[in-house]
Order: sequence, then C-alpha cells, then structure tokens
Amino acid sequence: MLALLDVEASLQAVADNEWFGNPVSAWIRAATVLVATFLALEIARRLIVARLAIVAARPVTDLDDLVVDLIQRTQRWFLFLVAFYVAHHFIAWPAPAVDGRVDGASTWAARIGTALNLGAWIQVGLWGRGALQYGIGRMVRGRGTEDAGSAMGVSVLAFVGSLVMWSLILLLCLEALHVNVNSLIASLGVGGIAVALAAQNVLGDLFASIAILLDKPFVVGDGIQVGDFNGTVERIGVKTTRLRSINGEEIVMGNSDLISSRIRNFKRLEDAASSPRSASSTPRRSRRSRRSRRCSRRSSGTCPTRASTARTSRVSATRR
Repeated sequence: MLALLDVEASLQAVADNEWFGNPVSAWIRAATVLVATFLALEIARRLIVARLAIVAARPVTDLDDLVVDLIQRTQRWFLFLVAFYVAHHFIAWPAPAVDGRVDGASTWAARIGTALNLGAWIQVGLWGRGALQYGIGRMVRGRGTEDAGSAMGVSVLAFVGSLVMWSLILLLCLEALHVNVNSLIASLGVGGIAVALAAQNVLGDLFASIAILLDKPFVVGDGIQVGDFNGTVERIGVKTTRLRSINGEEIVMGNSDLISSRIRNFKRLEDAASSPRSASSTPRRSRRSRRSRRCSRRSSGTCPTRASTARTSRVSATRR
C-alpha cells in the first residue's frame, strides 16, 4: 500500500513539473489530442476514398473520379499539421519580449500558424495539379493522344499549367512568411517581358505545338504538303515538326510556320475516298451520268427509241 502511495506521489510530482511554462499534464493532453486527431483524419480519409471508389465505378460521371484523386493526394504530413494545430491550443506558448515589449510575430503560436499556412498552400498546389491533369484529360479526350507527338503536347500543356500554378503558390508562401512580394512581382513582370521578347520565336513554336495538339490538322503518319515541301509526318515536337520526304530526306519545319501556312493532308483524302459513304455514292453518280447521257442523246435525236428499234428490226426481217 505504501508502495502504491509512493508511486502515486511520484507521478503527481512529475505531473506538477513544468516544461516550457506548462505542466506535464498539459503536454500529455496535447499529445493525446494530436494522436487522436491524426488517426481520426486518416481513418476518415480512407473511408471516404473507399466509399467514393464504389461510386466512381459507375459510368455516370467522372467528377467522382476527380474527388477520389484529390482525396488520395491529401498527404499524411498535412493531416499531421492539422492535428498539431488543433493540439497546440492545449499549450500556453510563451511570448518572448523584445526591447521590453511582446513580439507576437515571434511566438510559438505564430510560428505554428505560419507552418500550417505553408503546408496548406503546398497541399493546395498538389490538389491543383490533380485538377489540372483532370482538365487536360477532358480537353484532349477522344483526340487520339496515343502517338508520341500528342503525348508530348499533353506534357507541354501540363508543364505550362504546373509552372503557372506553382509560381502562384510560391508567391503565396512568401507572403505567408511576411515577405513583401509586391517588388518581387514587379521585377518578375519586367523580367518576364524581357524573356518573352528574347524568346518570342521559341514561345511561338511552343504555343503552336499546343494548337496542333488541340486542333489536329495532322497526326504522325499523315502525308502532308506545306508549300513546296511534302512528306510523311514522323514526329511532332515542342518546337519543330519533322517530315520524311519521298526522296528520304528529313524536313524540319517550325510549328509556327506550319500553323501560318496552308496544309494539304493527303491522308484525309484517302480516308474520305475509302469511306463507305463515298463508295456507295460512286455507283449512284455513275448511274446518274449514264441517265443524263441517254437523255441528252434523246433530246438531240441521235438516241434510238424503243419504237424506232422495233421498226428497224421488222424492216430487217422483211428484207430477209
């Protein structure tokens, strides 16, 4: 009995001790809330993904696939940050004094809030990347992106969209760190204009490749003629498109030059000629042409009618 009392007294003494201005019991409560909140968020994430995966299996809409993908992109470290933010309210963080006054920006609570803001913006960037891939997938769906050129165009679209999105996320993270981003935005604007003027040809070819991907004037394997050059499309790149001429030489043309020129696609002509509609319309046109020729001969008097043919046959029989 005395031993139990001694253990209880020692535990009470440990609980009454203070770490960083807080009793041990407060730290234990905060750790319990941290673990419980993290486990609850993780279990909820898995249950939502499992339920939505069943709904996503039904081919009604693809928005549920987007929701499942976004939830799966939620990182565990972000859930831990949320749980830590909830648990830190059970701790009284000391506010250090700077020059005789309390500096609120340097308190532990402010630092934890800043860390949560940074983690939240990074997680928003991951969600935005998933939404961007979903949007690009819907944009190019049914356009035949199985060739290498189309795959390159899709990657270019994803790269440009990701670059713009992560640039915004970086500016928001710097603002969360109390960095003045106005001067940075102004300098980036001036630098962007200079880069755009210096690389306008490259950017023109880049956006032209995106236009070729979306509009599909030709694909890899098509025989095309651009001006005085003709050949078979071998590769559609980010900046150039490569043709293989009849003589075997390789013709490299800029994408912007292709977009601004008139393109004759012989593969589309062959497809139109070999289609069932054109094949069925050919006999009709030939029958119509024969009928028109017979009608013209009758109108000119050179086409024998049935009565004249019968008279001719009777005269020949009488002569015999």
